[in-house]
Amino acid sequence: MTEVNINIKKNEEKVQADMNKIDIRMVGSKGLFLRDMFNAKVLVPPGFIMASIFEQFMEGTGLYARINTIMDASGVSLSDMNSILQASNEIVNLINNIDFPKELETRILNEFSKLKAEYVAVRPSFVIDGVSSLSLAREFPSQLNVNRDILIKSIKRIWATSFSPASIAYRLEKNIDMKRPLVVLLIQKMIDAEVSGVCFTSHPITKDRKQIVVEASFGLNEEVNTKGIARDTYIVDKNNWKILGKTIFPQKTMLTRVGSTTNEVEVGSVLQTKQKLSNAQILSLANLAKRVEDIYDRIPQKIEWALEKNNFYIIESQPISKA
Repeated sequence: MTEVNINIKKNEEKVQADMNKIDIRMVGSKGLFLRDMFNAKVLVPPGFIMASIFEQFMEGTGLYARINTIMDASGVSLSDMNSILQASNEIVNLINNIDFPKELETRILNEFSKLKAEYVAVRPSFVIDGVSSLSLAREFPSQLNVNRDILIKSIKRIWATSFSPASIAYRLEKNIDMKRPLVVLLIQKMIDAEVSGVCFTSHPITKDRKQIVVEASFGLNEEVNTKGIARDTYIVDKNNWKILGKTIFPQKTMLTRVGSTTNEVEVGSVLQTKQKLSNAQILSLANLAKRVEDIYDRIPQKIEWALEKNNFYIIESQPISKA
């Protein structure tokens, strides 16, 4: 198994060598994003990347042969959706319920222990070109608030998705061998954000390339829109780094992690009408967003961020055109 440590605060020389060796076939699109952030000294949640564990799991459990037997018995064909559904149901149940090889489990849990984190996010990173832009990507949601006790179960759940009906159909259509992984997994410390949100390095409405738009709310970023929590909006001029405008929304509730679940809790009365980020923090984050944009050849980016203990962490970035 290959583990690439992405905690930039420790073992920096070794990590630099590891990060420079990786490519998309090894760590996928999100892994390359972390490599880019690491090389630019941009803070990301610490974690590790499991680059070959899927194949070792499949071989160690004899799953390859059993999957082939299921596929043959079901007569799987792109022209017969029922055969795909039948095979998928059997394979997913098989993966979720099979015993995990003890040696691999020990190695994964040892890496987990090094993070000194109670909770992590398990994020899939696609290693097949073009998949991340397809609807298939929605089949692989990240597993959040994962502790040591359920880490292996969460890993198997994502791997099982590699044989969902949509995944099997995609494999058949693109002639991708059942042995080939669709994703590798990133295990990253959960950031307990006091404030979080997104940055647009070009105004998302007017398309003005000279403006950065920062959206911020108290608490975690997950599901903010579906919960109806309005974000503050700050507009920053890229040329002179002045704040051009601020819209402050009162916030009565926020999302926060309580144990292994994300709960909606009341914001303290003193904070409810306050600006979520100070002016200095707004400008610091805008500068950080501009650095991320420059890494990607100045292509406008939508950047997910989180503030914990006065540190801005970059969670993810993608071109606005793909957001």
